[in-house]
Amino acid sequence: MVDPHFTRPCKRDLLKKLSPDRAVIEKALADAGIADLRAVVLSHTHYDHALDAVETCRLTGATLVGSQSAYFLGMGANLPSSQLRLVQDGDCLSLGDFQVTFFASRHILLSRLFNMVSGMHREIEHPIPVPAYFWQYREGTVFTLFVQHPHKRFLISSSAGFFANKPPPLKVDISILSMGGMMLKSDAYLAGYLQQMAINMGAQRVYLSHWDDFTTPLSSSLQWMPGGHRTIKRFIHSAQGTGLAVEVLPYGQEIEA
Repeated sequence: MVDPHFTRPCKRDLLKKLSPDRAVIEKALADAGIADLRAVVLSHTHYDHALDAVETCRLTGATLVGSQSAYFLGMGANLPSSQLRLVQDGDCLSLGDFQVTFFASRHILLSRLFNMVSGMHREIEHPIPVPAYFWQYREGTVFTLFVQHPHKRFLISSSAGFFANKPPPLKVDISILSMGGMMLKSDAYLAGYLQQMAINMGAQRVYLSHWDDFTTPLSSSLQWMPGGHRTIKRFIHSAQGTGLAVEVLPYGQEIEA
């Protein structure tokens, strides 16, 4: 599982200290038919990616896998060291039939205020006890994930940013790309992101993630981020003529690929 986010605190609660909601996580796992996991992988450690990660590991026995910042989150919430796995750029991890390779990447940058409040380019430098304020969940190292399986190869980019170094020569069948923040970026940025993370890798299909307002609960209908519909159309327009199919990643549904 990558970046589980089930608690989804509402906007007015973001000024308070946040805690994962165990009951909400349990229900989400049960609804998905998940009784145990081998690993919970964090692409980075902003709260909307990392808030529920430790509790998900605690409930399922999974190992928390991520950067030093992710390691400190696990320590702060008293996750046993046997369930913590530190990874760095270029590391490759085998998980059953899956092989996950971690590539250092950049997070999409927005306004100066947003970048400051959300801890862009900053690490979590010590264990953080729960509850904690959302701004304590600093970005940490950002990873793009290359996942190989005997039947498919796919890329997961959860930060809508580019590779930090020279793009690796990967070949994938599917790219799962974050569109969070893309509504505030130019068409040239969007096209470049799609080119690097999908077209250049031979992807046949793109699923767009991070499209909803993650401050609304899962118990209600998911709401689009402002400008989301228009951003989807921009992705589809940028993919025209490439043979690349672009779809929205649905929540709670199995996908046959």
